[in-house]
Formats: sequence, structure tokens, C-alpha cells
Amino acid sequence: MGANGIVTTAWGLIRILAQTVFDFSLNQKEMEKIQALDEGESLFFSHYDPATVEMITGLHR
Repeated sequence: MGANGIVTTAWGLIRILAQTVFDFSLNQKEMEKIQALDEGESLFFSHYDPATVEMITGLHR
């Protein structure tokens, strides 16, 4: 957690949700296993694909 209690990373958010919403905690080894699953790109769509960007930016029309 960063300054003023603001969550600064996705992993920080996961830890906060785990502790407050779902009432459990994860140890460092468990967090590392979860982090190893991260492939570094969206599972929904590519933010770099021109057709996808055009579709998203054109939604408000």
C-alpha cells in the first residue's frame, strides 16, 4: 500500500481483498504461486490491436 493508504499494485489489491472481503490471508509462497500465473497481457483483448482500439474508442458514437 502506498502513501495515504492507496493500493498501488494489483497484488496489493488482491491482498487487501483477501483480508477484508473474503476473510483469509495468503502467505508469501502462495502469493508467488499466484504471481507466476500472470502472463503479462490481458486475457480479454489486446490493447495494442488497432481493430480492438478502434472498436473501444468508437463505442461512444
